[in-house]
Amino acid sequence: METASYMLIAVGGLAALAGFLVVVTVAFRISVGWGLAVLFLSWLVIPLVVFLVKYWPEARAGFLLSVSGWVISGVGSFLLAGSLATNAVAELDDYNPPSRQQAADAARVTVDETGITRAPSVASAEPAVPTVLPSPPPTPGPSPHRESSVDHADPSPTPHVIPFDEAGDHLGETVMLDLTDGTSRRVVLDAVTSDGLRVTQQVGGGAMRYPLRWATIAGIRPLRSRLPPP
Repeated sequence: METASYMLIAVGGLAALAGFLVVVTVAFRISVGWGLAVLFLSWLVIPLVVFLVKYWPEARAGFLLSVSGWVISGVGSFLLAGSLATNAVAELDDYNPPSRQQAADAARVTVDETGITRAPSVASAEPAVPTVLPSPPPTPGPSPHRESSVDHADPSPTPHVIPFDEAGDHLGETVMLDLTDGTSRRVVLDAVTSDGLRVTQQVGGGAMRYPLRWATIAGIRPLRSRLPPP
């Protein structure tokens, strides 16, 4: 239907142009003044009407051809508008918006340490319960001197954690959020509010911005540690 409508518009436009050129040719044959008036002043309507009334037998064929072209173009435009409206209604009927549960599942995306996005599993939806393991028994052997053990101890460095009250100093930085459900998300800090944080997370080929409440955040870890001030 759309192809036929475009063809009618094109054929009608060519017919209207050809009819107008015939009228202009007849006007130039009568006189140069009438030719210039019809060619350049037809948009005022009055010069064209006066010319058609005065020289109707000569200009009749061109005028009727031009009118026929305009009618054909109008029919094509009407059919095209109807076809586009029908397609728009059909697409609107076929549109199935996602449910609130699907939108919530799409928003709950975790990012591991390697930067790979993973959909949350059913097990991860529940808060992780920490397991307390018993301390291993001490290894028998000579007990070193207390001061010597302190001097030669090699404690492993603990990861730097940003205090919640200092989160505003890291706006615009990429951090790792540890949540209370045991997952972690690699996000960019956008804003700090009284209720929590607003963050931006890369998902697929785009970005998703959403808020997080303080109650769901277990810790904030920077991806790049800052050097202490001198």
